[in-house]
Amino acid sequence: MTLPQFRLRCLDEAKKAAAHSLMYEYATAVQQQRATTSQDTDNVSGSASREDDFFCFEAQPAENTDARTEVDMFLADTSSDIHCLNRYPVIQKLFLQYNTALPSSAPVERLFSLEGQILTPRRNRLTPAHFERQLILRANKCAFRITD
Repeated sequence: MTLPQFRLRCLDEAKKAAAHSLMYEYATAVQQQRATTSQDTDNVSGSASREDDFFCFEAQPAENTDARTEVDMFLADTSSDIHCLNRYPVIQKLFLQYNTALPSSAPVERLFSLEGQILTPRRNRLTPAHFERQLILRANKCAFRITD
């Protein structure tokens, strides 16, 4: 929902209302978190941060923009460029939180483990395409078992 190319376009009408309310809920939580964090840093930094803000030339909405208003503005925006997220700091924070790849190597290690089970001495003549298909099928089978 936070990806500008898709937003709510891929959802049917029945799910759009639920997605809207979920996005409002998450955006409000992020905005409250940002408000408490900014109050803490304002107490520490004082007027120096306000002087530095003068030199910030990025287009950002006013700090007092309501989270619901920002979500509505984002969903009404027609831009599909990823840089449009700079205009919506709450949505940008949600985008980074939910669309960032995990820095863990555990999934990669699981794939290497599955590779060892597929590529055995008796199956040494698999073409790369067949090997890839076998690996994907085996990985999906294991992932399905974990979620059940």
